[in-house]
Amino acid sequence: MDRYEFEDVISDYLEHSLSQSKKQEFEAYMEANPEAAALVESVRKTMDDLRTLPKVKTSEGFMDRLWQRVDEEKARAARPERVRKSGTFLGFTPLYAGLMAILVVSFIFVGMELIPNAAIEPNAATGYTDAPASIAAPALRSDASPTVLAESEEDSLEADDIDSDKQMDFKNRIQFVKDQ
Repeated sequence: MDRYEFEDVISDYLEHSLSQSKKQEFEAYMEANPEAAALVESVRKTMDDLRTLPKVKTSEGFMDRLWQRVDEEKARAARPERVRKSGTFLGFTPLYAGLMAILVVSFIFVGMELIPNAAIEPNAATGYTDAPASIAAPALRSDASPTVLAESEEDSLEADDIDSDKQMDFKNRIQFVKDQ
């Protein structure tokens, strides 16, 4: 006997309706498996508890009302329900319609980002195609040479033009970690 057969005949064993050979086989399985014996005891206790429960009394017309309600539910289930069309957009509730709109916009945005830039002629270093030439970087305009940014008559970092009165001496005020 395996566990499935054992579980199928527990109630028959407890009600003493097993044949003698099946009963011996059942008891041998219980002796070999202590958890099976615990299961039988649990089922026995549950059955005893069910027998000792008080009986429930109902009103006189309970069964008539119950069958009437069952018939009403069957009739209601057989009727096709009307589909509520108000409050939907293309069959979606407002929440789902909003989510779908966000999803469509996201797909469009991602699709535009994945299109190769070779098909679009970029204007200057900004990457904008509709930017006027007046705001384009000077090195990339057609009337300027590429070296305009590198050539300059004056150097803004030269300190000769600064008055010596305005120069401050920070040599004694700055201390580095390794100087200590």
